[in-house]
Amino acid sequence: MWYNYIMYKIVKKCLYCKKEFISYICKKSKFCSKKCQSQGLKKIMKGRPATTSSFKKGHISFNKGRFGKNSFAWKGGKAKHTKGYIWIYKPEHPFCNHKKYVLEHRLIMEKHLKRYLTPQERIHHKNGVTSDNRLINLKLFPNNSKHMKSHHRLPHDKLGRFTSHF
Repeated sequence: MWYNYIMYKIVKKCLYCKKEFISYICKKSKFCSKKCQSQGLKKIMKGRPATTSSFKKGHISFNKGRFGKNSFAWKGGKAKHTKGYIWIYKPEHPFCNHKKYVLEHRLIMEKHLKRYLTPQERIHHKNGVTSDNRLINLKLFPNNSKHMKSHHRLPHDKLGRFTSHF
């Protein structure tokens, strides 16, 4: 069978103490013991630069200052949330998140009302499709409490899902 090769043993030479030791053919061991491995790796790594300080003094990171449109990963300023909501890049918006994005449905409602929405105000998608940000599909609520009350008035099926959003 395929696992029989594990049983074959070979003689190897320790890289640190040069003593011969027995190992399985499938193992990639290079040292005869943990002590030799520790000492051997210190010896091998002695001439190499430390990995903790890979930047030299005065060195600038490759992506320093590359945020938003200057970023190499820029995708046009639109991002989709896992629940279907669309985020728009608006760094100048007073209520943007820590990544400088604002939800698209909030921007559409703000444009319609010609004012910024307060953080307490909620937007409801009438048809339940969170990426459908047409103005006729959006409804403004003054707070989350009123928004949740509107959800409880909607008809439910046996599993608790909304059957109609209009």
